[in-house]
Amino acid sequence: MRNFFTFSNLKLTFIFIIIFSFSQITANAGAVYDKTFGTNGSVSTNIGTSAQATSVVIQPDGKILTVGTVGTGDSQDTVLVRYNPNGSLDASFGNNGIVIQALSPVNEKANDLGLQSDGKIIVAGNIFSVATQTTDFSVARFNQNGSLDTTFGTNGIATFDQSGNDNFNAVAVQSDNKIVAVGSTFPSANQDFAAVRFTENGTLDSTFANNGVFIYEASPFDTNQSYKAVKIMADGHIVLAGSGGTTIALEFLAMLGSNGILDSNFGSGGIKFISASDTSLKMDLEVLPDGKFMVLNRFKIHKLLSNGDPDPDFTNLGLPGVTSAFGTNLAVRSDGRFIVLNQSNYTTMFNNKGGFIEPVRNLRGSDIAIQNDDKFVILSSSGSQFTVSRFNTITSPGTRIADFDYDGKTDFIVKRAGEERADVLKSSQGATAYTVNGRIIPEDFETSLNSSSFRITSWYLDQDSLGYFRRATDFGQNVSQVQWGTAGDIPVGGDYDGKIRDFVFPNKPSEYAIFRPSDGNWWVFNSSTNTYFVTKWGINGDKPVPADYDYDGITDHAVYRPSTGTWWILRSSDRSYMEVKFGIASDIPLTGDFDGDGKADFTVYRPSEGNWYQLLTTEGFRVTRFGLETDYPVPGDYDGDGRHDVAVFREGIWYILQSTDGLKIVNWGNPGDVPIAVRYDQ
Repeated sequence: MRNFFTFSNLKLTFIFIIIFSFSQITANAGAVYDKTFGTNGSVSTNIGTSAQATSVVIQPDGKILTVGTVGTGDSQDTVLVRYNPNGSLDASFGNNGIVIQALSPVNEKANDLGLQSDGKIIVAGNIFSVATQTTDFSVARFNQNGSLDTTFGTNGIATFDQSGNDNFNAVAVQSDNKIVAVGSTFPSANQDFAAVRFTENGTLDSTFANNGVFIYEASPFDTNQSYKAVKIMADGHIVLAGSGGTTIALEFLAMLGSNGILDSNFGSGGIKFISASDTSLKMDLEVLPDGKFMVLNRFKIHKLLSNGDPDPDFTNLGLPGVTSAFGTNLAVRSDGRFIVLNQSNYTTMFNNKGGFIEPVRNLRGSDIAIQNDDKFVILSSSGSQFTVSRFNTITSPGTRIADFDYDGKTDFIVKRAGEERADVLKSSQGATAYTVNGRIIPEDFETSLNSSSFRITSWYLDQDSLGYFRRATDFGQNVSQVQWGTAGDIPVGGDYDGKIRDFVFPNKPSEYAIFRPSDGNWWVFNSSTNTYFVTKWGINGDKPVPADYDYDGITDHAVYRPSTGTWWILRSSDRSYMEVKFGIASDIPLTGDFDGDGKADFTVYRPSEGNWYQLLTTEGFRVTRFGLETDYPVPGDYDGDGRHDVAVFREGIWYILQSTDGLKIVNWGNPGDVPIAVRYDQ
């Protein structure tokens, strides 16, 4: 058994690959593509000239339905595209997954999608009326196979001319299959907020508001007042989000009873103003299982109680990117974490209290939807194509992966035996050599606009036993250093305060930090703000294992106590602690997110057995035999799938059990070299 991982027992290795295979996913700047979907996580479909995708929903069977328009000027048609869960076009829908339907002889807009309980599809927007030479409200219903449902409205289309130009921006379907569509009407000199309810057969519902129509005028002078979003509450109430104003800029919520009348128990007379100084091009709403709801406007996220009061446990957040960024769509996961899609710059994951987890640069689209398994899809369009991309998650920057070139993959680095030199093999940029002395910390400590790579950092002691973090560029050139720590300290890295975000700088730097075993104190210095803090967490003999154990985007103070085999975690999200007994005195504690749920797992390598023992936060207990007693464990995300891989270094060779791409062997280093991984126990 001591010669594990020789050619004679490769079969055993592949058994482990099969048993512990994961979803095939890869990473892109924090957003982890699901490679089981389409081609490497994305699928593009040719629609026709000037394809404009607008909305996406996930059906109960996991199929993905998208809508938009194709064409320009007076020849726009409605487009529906449906994909199977694996990203292939659904051949049972329309013409091999695609429906192109003219709802008007001139032009039309398809702005939003809804699903009835029987699987029929609702499309809301507007059509141009030849008779009135204006646009009218329109709702179309399609059967599950993509054909127009001729039992609805007139040949599948219900239209309504309130007066002037009318448009629906959003739609919601009640449990009784009545349809509530919201938008704006332009009866004269000003544009008003409008909500309309249709019966299941497509006629105006006379039991709702004024014969099926609710009109609200916040200002008699303004020309851009419009509802942007609508959701149905569990009790049948209807919540609307609207914005408007050239004379009086405002954003507000309205709560209607099931009869379409403003609910006086909500806000002030059924209206809750959330901003009086801005107008959103788009807003979004999500109703939560506890009756609270969230609203996204141009620059803010709000979480409100059912009566419209702010949730005191939630931080009202500004969105990244300042005035250049527009939050457009909101999607909430089953655990309360949520994602804000941004059509301008950053798309961001938040925790359920409103804290930033991770913004992802250049991840944009026209709509977002979250599946039951918390994977999410983003819809976009360009030229003649609709594109749907599916992601497993957005990774936490609080758990590091030694990624020097920011491609989402761990790189290979060795400290040369007997030399002040480190050699790095970057997965996307090739090899680089550095002059270093002391202990290498493979993390980004720079606050820089450079988005392509970061410089290596080492921690060393001078002749006075003072510790320095030193950054270097190419071989032979030292750049800068920061004095932090003394002899006996253990250098660590991570984002411990969560204050430096990626909204200005493209990549998230670590803070200079040391763990002092003699007194159990952590000293953390933020060079960007020139501030520091001290946290007592641990005792002499503990080994630091900092990572993000609660998926809030911040590195937690954490130690492994060999004397008792116990992990002690101080969670940054609520300042509570966890005590987990997992391991023995001779084990090597390791950090990493091995099951891709955003939370660091409890992992130890037992050299005497060559076994990896893991207590995964989602997938539970696991034992993997991979290595020899003299191997160095070097966990990291080598295939870029958002999950750390089991890996060892042996005399210049890296053996990696990749969670997606299987066994990988890389020659990088010489016998006697020391591999560098994100480990703090040494």
